[in-house]
Amino acid sequence: MKKALLIGAALLLLATTASAQNVDTANHSDELFVEYEEDPEFPGGLEALHKFIEENMQYPQIAAENCIGGRVYVQFEVDTDGTVQNPKILRDIGGGCGEEALRIVRLMPKWKPGRFYGKVVKTTFNVPIFFDKKKHCIPLIHYDPIEP
Repeated sequence: MKKALLIGAALLLLATTASAQNVDTANHSDELFVEYEEDPEFPGGLEALHKFIEENMQYPQIAAENCIGGRVYVQFEVDTDGTVQNPKILRDIGGGCGEEALRIVRLMPKWKPGRFYGKVVKTTFNVPIFFDKKKHCIPLIHYDPIEP
């Protein structure tokens, strides 16, 4: 038990030391940052992002017919000028939802870019896009008339 606690404490100390190192910010203009001080931000914030997604979503017909819903996770880069680039699907739910999520991301306006040590940097950002099957499901009704 003591040995496990010592190993855990050593790993924690090592992780803390690694993240506390000084970083040279002079030549990071082309680097892609995953960790940064200030997140990139959609114009108007999260509420505006949700509204943008809702207003631009065209629920895929296949997903509606098969009552497919859930979250599609998309990752993209926010360049130093705020341009959204290189979107890719991290998790898809099928029925055309992944393609629709990519289409929505490609429509996005420029974001406020992320910052690292006060400098504007190119960053990655993940966004879940929710497909609400309760609103869009088209249940197939099979009607077999009973003949008299």
